[in-house]
Amino acid sequence: MRRDSLRYFRRSLVLFLLGSLIQGLSYGSYEPLPQGMALLGLGVLLLSLTPLGGTHEQGIFRLTFSVCWVAAGVAAVYANQLDDTSQIIFSDAWSYYTLASNDLQLPPPLELLGMVDAAGAIYAWRAVYNLFDILGFERAPYVGIGLNVFVMALTAVLSVKAVKLIFGNDDSRLRRFTTLFAFSGIFWLFASIHLRDSMVALVLMALGLAWMYLSAANVTLYRLVIAILVSVVTASILAILRPEFAFAPLATYLAASVAMSLEAKARRQRRLRILMSAIVLLVVAGLFFGNAGADLLSTVIRGRQEYQRLTQSQVATGSLGLLIVDAPLPVRLVLGSAWLLVYPIPVWVELRELSAYHLFKALNGLFMYGVMPLVMLGVGRIITRRSLRTAPLMFVLFMAIGLTLIIAATSLESRHVGSFLPFILVLAVVPDLTATADQGAYGALLGLMLASLVVVHVLWVVLKLL
Repeated sequence: MRRDSLRYFRRSLVLFLLGSLIQGLSYGSYEPLPQGMALLGLGVLLLSLTPLGGTHEQGIFRLTFSVCWVAAGVAAVYANQLDDTSQIIFSDAWSYYTLASNDLQLPPPLELLGMVDAAGAIYAWRAVYNLFDILGFERAPYVGIGLNVFVMALTAVLSVKAVKLIFGNDDSRLRRFTTLFAFSGIFWLFASIHLRDSMVALVLMALGLAWMYLSAANVTLYRLVIAILVSVVTASILAILRPEFAFAPLATYLAASVAMSLEAKARRQRRLRILMSAIVLLVVAGLFFGNAGADLLSTVIRGRQEYQRLTQSQVATGSLGLLIVDAPLPVRLVLGSAWLLVYPIPVWVELRELSAYHLFKALNGLFMYGVMPLVMLGVGRIITRRSLRTAPLMFVLFMAIGLTLIIAATSLESRHVGSFLPFILVLAVVPDLTATADQGAYGALLGLMLASLVVVHVLWVVLKLL
């Protein structure tokens, strides 16, 4: 383990210096280096002084931060030297940067929410811009993007906590998860562009981890109260961060409730869980349908409609997604879920624009080609092996399936899947790749996946030529 830690440290150091060099050259400033050192050092200190820490946690934090720091450098080149339309004037990223970096007084969060649907992120970025301004830094985009990188690395820490909760200190699985998380293209997008998705991913992972800890042991009133408090806080944050995800606390509660009920053995314990679940449901429903419920619901509906229009305009430019968008709901749920997990199809549709946003989406599609066979094998092992059907792992399974179906039924936006991709990656470490049987099964599924994708891409070409 010590050798692995040293290897991770060396790789992280090289990648961090590379990212700092690329950003420095792109922005024409030395400031990305000290800013990155400050954020990286803050994270290492945080992990050293709090229960968040641990050897694997330090490793995944440093590696994820450094890899995403390089991705931020790539995105900077696209924005500054290649006029990337996904980051400059009239883009969401530019609007968020402009609101967050100026020195004008912001209206209250709920009032700001009426102007822009990322009020919580604007406030978080503004705090960081103000802090680094005091320290003498420019109010340049790399300051806000630095926060995204930091938040994405913290999300990695919470995610590896989830893996340890299920599998303990299994070095093989933890190394695999660390690699998968750090090299996901969608996480590079979240970290490197001035968007709110990294913060959404952190909130969802914190919410999920709270319920995983509850499901991992006997339910007590104290543990339930902690889970409820986390749900209340995350619901409040999501309301001003991404209102379209207001359903997440309720979905998380349902996944945890079903997972715990399936594992419960004693009738008394089952009755207690049902009673407590009813209490949670009442609390969540009261929060949602309280005074702000109507406004929040209208925001959710409006956001969903906007994303549906966006998805239709995107898929109309050449992918197979248009057939899914216009399909009946049952078909859309099945095909849409599969399409979201291996988007884009064909992979080159995202490469037609000179844009870091589309580049990272395309790279994530290639990444998922290798990940999805692991996920499918993991789900198969959970179904066939009773020892794996623990409440925390069943919770992860329900979260991954349930949230994918919700996104397929609503926005059909592949970026939204990235917000809960950590749950899907946990399923990818279920197979024991030190065992010959799982190695062979993964190889077979990977071959089947690649062959199927070749057929689909050929089908796309044929349809375009007709």
